[in-house]
Parts: sequence; structure tokens; C-alpha cells
Amino acid sequence: MFDLRAGDCIDAGDVEGDISDVGLVPCDQPHTQEVFATVDNPETVYPGASELALWADGACLAELRSALGLTLADGVFISYLLPSFDGWNKNDDRTAVCVLVFPDRGSVIGSYIAGTAVQTAVSTTEVAG
Repeated sequence: MFDLRAGDCIDAGDVEGDISDVGLVPCDQPHTQEVFATVDNPETVYPGASELALWADGACLAELRSALGLTLADGVFISYLLPSFDGWNKNDDRTAVCVLVFPDRGSVIGSYIAGTAVQTAVSTTEVAG
């Protein structure tokens, strides 16, 4: 899939569906996501997208606790990048990439992994209706 490691910072915006590239940025620059763990799925047969997502939910939450000592109750949000069907079967990719996302914080400067993360100002635009 991607050669991502814990502590990699990403400026991805709203990403959904299949992606082929991830925009890495230095963590001292504003970014919207940070990789906090990678987890290998032990299955040999592709379990399907829904089952893979259920597994990743649990695996990434467990890593959030063990790697950062955080839970969702701490106000953090997580997501993950999953291997595609083709990646699983053609490239032997079994890795979920667990990421912190900052939807309500604008962007972050620094790293949660390194303990240097600082929230930047959230810019909002009100639309008069």
C-alpha cells in the first residue's frame, strides 16, 4: 500500500474511497492527519471491505490506547487506510494504517507521536441565509 510509519504527518483534506497517493508533509508544517500506528491483519483470505473495516476499528483503537495512552473519550478522532481487494490479493498487503484526524481543529503543527502537537486556529466562514 503506502510506506507510512507512525509519526508521518499527512495533509489530506477530506479523502474517501480508493486513493493512490498520500500527501506527506513535515510535521512542523500544518497538517490534517498523523499516522499513529500500522497493524497487520492475520487473515490470509480477503475478508471483505466491511469485515476489514470492523477489524481496523478495533485494532486502531487498541493501538491508540497502547501507543498514545488515549481513547476516543479524550476528544481525538481516528480513521484508517485499508488495503484494497487488489492490494490484498496481488501485493500481499495486509496492513491497516491508523491515523489521527483533526476535523474540528483546523490543522495541527507538530506531532502527537513526538509530543509536540499544537492546534492551529480553526478558520470558519459563516454563510448568511
